[in-house]
Amino acid sequence: MMTQWILLAAETPEGGLFDLDATLPLMAIQFLLLATILNILFYKPLGKAIDDRAGYVQGQLNQAKKTKTRGDRPRSTIRTRIKRSP
Repeated sequence: MMTQWILLAAETPEGGLFDLDATLPLMAIQFLLLATILNILFYKPLGKAIDDRAGYVQGQLNQAKKTKTRGDRPRSTIRTRIKRSP
């Protein structure tokens, strides 16, 4: 059975390594259509989610720095009071 397919493929006069017929433009159109659909349905929402998450993490880091700074102030004043006391 397999040899029949091989013989059939060998007998066709066309079918060289590169056939430039209507298949090439059709495949290019299909590829561009798939890339467009994936961009709309997958890549843009995923990119937005990643950007939102990065913004959230950066906001949390900034808030943590402010909280740490506020916490360090009383500690330094307590240390200076302790050093001044006899």
